[in-house]
Amino acid sequence: MTTQQIQNRLDAIKEASVDPEMAHGLEDKLMKDFIEYVSERNISLSALSHKAELILTVNEIDFPRRCA
Repeated sequence: MTTQQIQNRLDAIKEASVDPEMAHGLEDKLMKDFIEYVSERNISLSALSHKAELILTVNEIDFPRRCA
């Protein structure tokens, strides 16, 4: 998972934020995919830290995060 791939996913979530259910699903998928990515690879701590910080910017995208 490259930094650009992460940014593309964040951009897709931002675009989907008009549909909170869609955005929330994309957010959950991004988190799951990143956890899988980390668990399957030997990554330098600095590269991992930067990517994790980028992933967490998803919380800055404004859409309702509710579960039914």
